[in-house]
Amino acid sequence: MSAIINNTFKNNLFFGKTFIIAGGSSGIGSALAKHISELNGSLVLIGRDKKRLENVCNGLKKKNNQYHYIYDCDLGNFMKTYDLFLNIKKNHSKVDGLVWLAGSELIKQTALIDSNDIEKIFNVTVNGLMGSAKAICSKNYWPDTGGSVVLASSVSSIRSSPGMLLYSAAKSAMSGATKSLSLELSKNKVRVNNIILGAVETEMHDRITKYYNQESINRYKDKHLFGFGKKEDVSGLIIYLLSDSSRWMTGSNIVFDGGLMVN
Repeated sequence: MSAIINNTFKNNLFFGKTFIIAGGSSGIGSALAKHISELNGSLVLIGRDKKRLENVCNGLKKKNNQYHYIYDCDLGNFMKTYDLFLNIKKNHSKVDGLVWLAGSELIKQTALIDSNDIEKIFNVTVNGLMGSAKAICSKNYWPDTGGSVVLASSVSSIRSSPGMLLYSAAKSAMSGATKSLSLELSKNKVRVNNIILGAVETEMHDRITKYYNQESINRYKDKHLFGFGKKEDVSGLIIYLLSDSSRWMTGSNIVFDGGLMVN
């Protein structure tokens, strides 16, 4: 066991391994891609914006044994996502891990929401995720050595605020998906864990807080005992969950929020 722990974060940690990042064009996804590439892993990045994916991919380190590919796709469609993940398996033969970071944000009073809002939030967070789940649960998707699936949810699923009905509901669905998927994929030696994140400084975070005045932002930040998280803080946890150091960990919903206080 000590040998496994000692290998965590070593330069060759992910030698010969390939990881899919859904939502790899920005935010935590781009930071994670950089981290995995530095640990000698190969990447399959998925996102809606091809240009942004190309920018991330072109900035990654690449040794002779590594390859990085991009797929631009609307992950809000169940069947398109299912077909995409089957094609990824066909094109790359070996998949060792999946990180689902795709999603959309929405803050809107419940009395004002409409069907378009529901589609916007649930399509990627639920429909797309279910499409990928259908694919990764298919026969022979994973190598004999198993693998790891990491989902990224939000602390709003357990500590919500007014105007967060749809976002909180969609993120809550990921906790249930974690439990079910961990049972189904355990026969393939695949671990499934969900990280429930507090406020992390990403492009999405900037889009949300731009409507707040500085006093409100400071109050929000002060609720986190260690302040807002950085993208690199989260990527480190994901690296651990993708690595063999977490080989006895599955079905967990991990709150990772910098000590966020309820009040």
